Amino acid sequence: MYRRLRSEEHGDTNDDEASGSIDRSLPLVFYGSGNSNYDEVGLPRLEKMLQEFPDMYFIGHGPRWWNSISADDDGECGYPKGPVVEGGAGDRLLQEYENMYADISAGSGYNAMTRDPEFTQGFIERNWSKILFATDYLSAGHEGGHVAWMLETPMNEEHRAAIMEGNARRIITIEY
Repeated sequence: MYRRLRSEEHGDTNDDEASGSIDRSLPLVFYGSGNSNYDEVGLPRLEKMLQEFPDMYFIGHGPRWWNSISADDDGECGYPKGPVVEGGAGDRLLQEYENMYADISAGSGYNAMTRDPEFTQGFIERNWSKILFATDYLSAGHEGGHVAWMLETPMNEEHRAAIMEGNARRIITIEY
């Protein structure tokens, strides 16, 4: 879908993608990095997709997404340290669009949740119904801190349960 936005900017469209024949039964993971699905500061392309496809769930993932929770986002795709500045695009999109979610997986999600504990408390309070627990690369013996962080971070138990599984169950409606 991001390819479609790029094409429209250059005067051509892909009618297959524009036809509305996109399967909306599974969420679309927006993996934002320097190598794929790049978006400008403020995530205007992602926001346009949220508006254009309101029945599709989007899940923010990766460094580009997680850097955008801070208003001092510089457009890079690294792992920033230090305080998060209130008013970032990612935080705003989660609150303004019913179809925007975020997973806390990989190093980028973990970094975002642990770099500024004070901000994180408010972020969870505002967005708990839109955050999905994920690990990205958990394996036997893996020392990643995602599980420990989820279990040890002070939060309302209803919020923890929603993040751990309830939110995913609500938006992924696969029948088996």
